[in-house]
Amino acid sequence: MKTRDLAASLAVALAISVQTAHAEADLVRLVENANPAVVVVSAYSESGTPLSQGSGVIVDPTGEVVTNNHVIADASVIVVRRPEADPVFATTVLATSDPWDVALLKIPGRGLPFLALAQPHSARVGMHVVAIGSPLGLENTISEGIISRIR
Repeated sequence: MKTRDLAASLAVALAISVQTAHAEADLVRLVENANPAVVVVSAYSESGTPLSQGSGVIVDPTGEVVTNNHVIADASVIVVRRPEADPVFATTVLATSDPWDVALLKIPGRGLPFLALAQPHSARVGMHVVAIGSPLGLENTISEGIISRIR
C-alpha cells in the first residue's frame, strides 16, 4: 500500500472513530436526560395480586404518564415507580384507547421530570431511535435502532 493510500485510510478511520465517540457521548447524554422520566407501571387486582407490568413515560411535569392500555386494562390498583424514587399510586386513569393500546394516567406530583411528545409526522423511515423500557421486569433497559416502517 502506498504511503498516501495508508494516510488516507488512517484519516478516514480516525474520522469514523471521532464521529462514533461523539455519537456515543450524545447517546449517553440522551439516556441520562430521558431516564428520570421513564417509569415502571405495575397493575394489581383488588386483592393485591400482581396482574401485569410495563413501561411508561411521564409526559407532563404535573404527573401525566403514558403507558400501554393492555398493562392497566384489568387493574384495580396501579402503581408507578420512577427511577430511584418511591412508588406512587396512579390516582386517575385519564384516557384509554384499545385500538391504539395507549393509556394516560395521572400520578401525584409537580415539577416531575418529563419527556415532551414528538409530533407524529416528524418521524421518518431511517431515523435513529432509542427505546428505554422495562421488558420482563428488567428496569430501564436501553435499545437503539432505526425506524424501519411507519404505518
